[in-house]
Amino acid sequence: FCVVECGLNEKTIDLCISSTLMLARYDDHLKLIAKRRKIYKWFMKSAEQGNAKSQFSVGIMYAYGYGVQQSYAEAIKWYKLAAEQDHVEAQYNLGIMYCAGQEVDVDYNEALKWWTRSAKQGYARAQYEVGLMYLKGEGVEEDEVEAKRWIEKSAEQGYIKGVYALALLYEEGVGVIQDYNKAVELYQLLADNGSKDAKKKVKQLKKKIKKQKK
Repeated sequence: FCVVECGLNEKTIDLCISSTLMLARYDDHLKLIAKRRKIYKWFMKSAEQGNAKSQFSVGIMYAYGYGVQQSYAEAIKWYKLAAEQDHVEAQYNLGIMYCAGQEVDVDYNEALKWWTRSAKQGYARAQYEVGLMYLKGEGVEEDEVEAKRWIEKSAEQGYIKGVYALALLYEEGVGVIQDYNKAVELYQLLADNGSKDAKKKVKQLKKKIKKQKK
């Protein structure tokens, strides 16, 4: 439109531009919805034929409402089908839903079961969660040594939460002999990657190490 000929003032022009952009975004949103619905149909067709990756993808779409009405119940259904075929991410997500009580009662035993199956296949996030369950005694008897074992497996794969948790265990002497030097080594890895909290930990522990040497 010609803003000069129409004699529009600056405020009106800004409003018109804003409205135009909103309409464009809405149009893009509708296109995105249509695209997601199409993707959902592709995944569903494959999922119904027993493909674990597609079953997991359908679970994701139901969990977040991508291309379909959001439904945790349906998400759990499809995650479980994929999880039973040993899809590690489906097992991990299923554990989260049981731990958080999404559409199901909170069930730490069930959460631990699925996380453990995923963890045994080497999925770092699940290994970390299993470690926390042993540390807190949720769904299993508290066992600091077992907690350290699983958290360490996660850390060895470079999972940031696992590295931080392992450093904290060495700092506090939980499930392992207290070792400030080892804790500093681990915190330093995170600090080198930009963690401000880890940098603070390194400084604090180095001061403690100096005091111990006096």
